[in-house]
Amino acid sequence: MTVAVFAWRALTGPDIGAAAEGLRAAPAVKLAVVYEAPDGRRITGDFVVTADRYASGTITDPTAGRAELVAGPGGVAVRGDASFWSRRAPRPLKRAVGRWIRPEPDMAYPLDVASALNPDALADLVESIGRRGSADDAVDTVAGQRVVTVTAGDWTALVTADKPRRLVWLGGPIRDRALSKPVALGAFQPAALRAPAPADPIARPPYAAILPEPATATAAQGVREAVVKVLPDTASSGPPAIADLPAALPVFQTKINSSDCTSPVCTWSVTVTNVGTAPGDATVHAFATPGMKAPQSFPLGTLAPGAELTTAVMPFDNPAPPAQRGQRTQVFVDYLAWVHSPTLHGDDTDVLRRLGTRGIDPNKDLPQIDPAFQSTVLRAADLMTRDLKRGQDEKLQKAVDAVHDGVKFGLLPELKVIVDSGRLLNPEGLTRRLPQADINTHPIAAQQPATDKIGVRREIEQTAEILRQDRRAKVILDGYLEVDGTKYGADVLDTTNKRAYQLKSVSNNKIAQAIRAAVGQLNGSRGVDDQSGVRQIAPPGYEKIALIYVEPRSGHFTQSETMLIAQYLRSSRDIRLCEDGVAMIDQLVIVNARGIHRWSKESFGGLGFPC
Repeated sequence: MTVAVFAWRALTGPDIGAAAEGLRAAPAVKLAVVYEAPDGRRITGDFVVTADRYASGTITDPTAGRAELVAGPGGVAVRGDASFWSRRAPRPLKRAVGRWIRPEPDMAYPLDVASALNPDALADLVESIGRRGSADDAVDTVAGQRVVTVTAGDWTALVTADKPRRLVWLGGPIRDRALSKPVALGAFQPAALRAPAPADPIARPPYAAILPEPATATAAQGVREAVVKVLPDTASSGPPAIADLPAALPVFQTKINSSDCTSPVCTWSVTVTNVGTAPGDATVHAFATPGMKAPQSFPLGTLAPGAELTTAVMPFDNPAPPAQRGQRTQVFVDYLAWVHSPTLHGDDTDVLRRLGTRGIDPNKDLPQIDPAFQSTVLRAADLMTRDLKRGQDEKLQKAVDAVHDGVKFGLLPELKVIVDSGRLLNPEGLTRRLPQADINTHPIAAQQPATDKIGVRREIEQTAEILRQDRRAKVILDGYLEVDGTKYGADVLDTTNKRAYQLKSVSNNKIAQAIRAAVGQLNGSRGVDDQSGVRQIAPPGYEKIALIYVEPRSGHFTQSETMLIAQYLRSSRDIRLCEDGVAMIDQLVIVNARGIHRWSKESFGGLGFPC
């Protein structure tokens, strides 16, 4: 009988205590913090936090949203750009952009930066990890430093292997805007020594990965001065609260005034009411079919909140043929009316006309948000319905619902990149994927998505990233490319650079299986789908890229590239990067909290899979 022996040792007392005391003695700490939201968004914070709980720094969202943050006894304030506020408060966005604002709790950043990330708080957490955790005997090298991994429950700390001990990296869950303390020893014993885990999925709180570095007294003083300029020590003064900046926008409702018509000439009109909170110019565009030969426009001028105006009466010839004796002929007339307001919609009237002719009322059917992103909403709806006509109600409604979902799930910046580029070749991919973007990148107890629906947000983010970085690229999202009568599909196809991306989101330790599945799909292992006729396989001549996102619930979320190679990939038998001496893909990419790790087919030998 073979007995597995696991060598673990405690890194406690003076060892990890020295790392904690190093933090506690610092006048301030400089921090790079990556926050992993439940929906898969990764928000980066770069802060300096003082021992007396003053903080300043920047917050960066995916797709370039950015804000400055200050925090102190007077509270928290942020000054963000349009992309930053579009995810958090799209309606009062215009009033908030470029000025200091007091946000709601969790709105700017999910951590109470000054309280949770000051030197004392971090030192307490490190000491708790030292008391309750154990260190692996293996020594890793990170950025030229020899480090030891200390694990306690959901928490992982990297501490220098050589004295004096210093904290290099820290990662763990967030609860109630604070860093949750680790659970007791026993929950993190080696897998072979643990009792079997329950089959039911267990919800995991959001995750933070932290890179700390001691800062000087001079840096600490600079932070205090920066905070006091924005936030006096009394909460009653200083920047306005976001709640005190209600959206000041006009919202126009239309009412069709018509009745059954039996005369040779019929008439109708449109009444417009501003039910919003600000005045706005309004022009009514109206059309009746059959009957009218061309749309008519009626500038109504500026309507104050609550004001109501009615257009002039519009006559048109009765489209019903003359009735025969004893018969009654009916023709149903379709009345269309939509309002254009430069305040809301800019100068692009064509997009409103197209939406209106499809039966979409931009002022009633689509989200009403700040003008800075309202054009994105309109153009997204226009893009996703470009091949549809009035009367295709179910398909039109799906596109409208998808736009609402994009706003609700904080994807306006990605939508703006995609829509502004004009280079997404299959808008129906957005209609299909946006409603699924609320599904977490890892399963939770309250909502267990199908395996192939996990990580949808990652596909949308990858599409936007390609379009943002390469202004020539044309992309297909969750679609196919037809070549010589065969439909070739992948999660994302860059048709300009001829790259096929197959994405996998891993919330467990089965990275090898995810890689194998992605490799298989890029090579057509699933065959042809009976319903769509699409085969998941890279088109001929396309570079094949397996893109694996390792999520916080995975034990590999915190591993460095060296650890991924040495401890996992090389020892795995489930990865098939080569077959008969030929590389099955051109590039393997793994993304986790430690960065983006890439291996080209020429370097597969370093993973233990020479082709």
